[in-house]
Amino acid sequence: MEETTDIFSQEDYFEIAIFEQYKRKVIKACEAANELDCSTRTFYRKYKKYLESGLKSLIKPPRKRESKFDSNSLVELYKNEYYGFSIEHFKEKLKLDKNIDVSYATVYRALRSSFVLSPYAQRKTIRKAKKDSIPELKYVKNEVKPLENSNIFITEKPTNRLPKGDKAGFLIEMDASSATFFGNKITHLHLAVDVCTGNIVGAYLDKQETATAYFNVLKQIFTNYGLPQTILTDNRSCFVSTRSKKDTTTSDGHVQIEYALKSFGVHIETTSQATRKAIIERANGTCQRRLCAELRQKGIETLEAANEYLINHFVPEMNKLFGGRECKENLYGRKIDENEAKIRLCCTFIRSFDKAGTVSFKGKKYYPAIVTEQGEINIIRNIKDKTECVLSVTIDDLKFITIDGHVFKAVPIETLKIDYQNLSAPDVYKLDRTNIATSSEIEKEFKKPKYTPWRTNMFKLFLHKKGKNWSNN
Repeated sequence: MEETTDIFSQEDYFEIAIFEQYKRKVIKACEAANELDCSTRTFYRKYKKYLESGLKSLIKPPRKRESKFDSNSLVELYKNEYYGFSIEHFKEKLKLDKNIDVSYATVYRALRSSFVLSPYAQRKTIRKAKKDSIPELKYVKNEVKPLENSNIFITEKPTNRLPKGDKAGFLIEMDASSATFFGNKITHLHLAVDVCTGNIVGAYLDKQETATAYFNVLKQIFTNYGLPQTILTDNRSCFVSTRSKKDTTTSDGHVQIEYALKSFGVHIETTSQATRKAIIERANGTCQRRLCAELRQKGIETLEAANEYLINHFVPEMNKLFGGRECKENLYGRKIDENEAKIRLCCTFIRSFDKAGTVSFKGKKYYPAIVTEQGEINIIRNIKDKTECVLSVTIDDLKFITIDGHVFKAVPIETLKIDYQNLSAPDVYKLDRTNIATSSEIEKEFKKPKYTPWRTNMFKLFLHKKGKNWSNN
């Protein structure tokens, strides 16, 4: 018995003294349990072992476990193939790709033992890796002021935070973030998250943050889930105009997006406070670092391949990991089919015909044309000068012209060739169909359009209510 006393700590001696006091009935069981900071049942279990084995019951054998994998191979795998991944992301990929199921702590210890840190490690973790002990950290706090005759403290600039709610489709937060997702150029990731469910309902990669990219996100929401009640965004130029009322704003992104959502009956709100849309801000950071690492690991270097991987693989995986919260009620409206979404989610511009019967758009001239059921395209050239029309550009970069509710296809004059043998004929130009980069499905869509695009007077009325002017230039 005396040979084993040198392996006990001060806490063990204190526990022995409590057992002896209870044995002599100096203290009660509840008092002994409070002294040992445990429950009464745990105290009885420890005391029973003490009576049976004596001091040997306090000896704790060392825990030895055989490792199921080589930590060095795990570190090499992270350095060569999965570098740039966070530890949690690396743990998930080990289970999916390599069928290695390990805990977060195991991966963390293996990397730390080799002095490998995550690129998203906190400052205190980096300092801990450099030094054996962490000094006291000094956090900079916001200056606060007490209320008069009160002990309550408030900040000088309070921020608002919206509750998540329990109704799906009530609020959609939408935003974009920029990073080098693939290659060496910066790309913008556009995201939309349902606040209630936490699911990513729309995602799209583009070179810049444009209205067309947001239209692709809205198309995914409307076709897959339905029409939401409200969309919350930030005060970027795509949603809020910074121009004066005297300037033309028919090409502003906020006019196009707001007018398109108004036609569907969807309300849009903007805010400059990041805490009001904390869900999408957190999703931007998570998706940004995970998508950059996965696109590099998959070897994707083109925008089309990145969008295909983003929509078909990355978004469902993220919703499976972080989304899927249950909601009491679904407030999504009717689902929109792709044909209606392509026609109505488009940028709209007011134009006037010139004496040659063409309209101008970004330095090019366009003729209105009719597509017959046989697929033939007949150009209309007898339109009166200064006749106003609406030129719409779809998310597929397809242009069409609306005159008094009638839809015509916009054909650029570069696709026409001159008939030199019959210059005196009324129609001097014939259509060169080999230079038109449109599929047969899109041509069939505009033969008999189901949904009439916006009229000129409706768009003018919308601009007038917003206090904006319009121009033909």
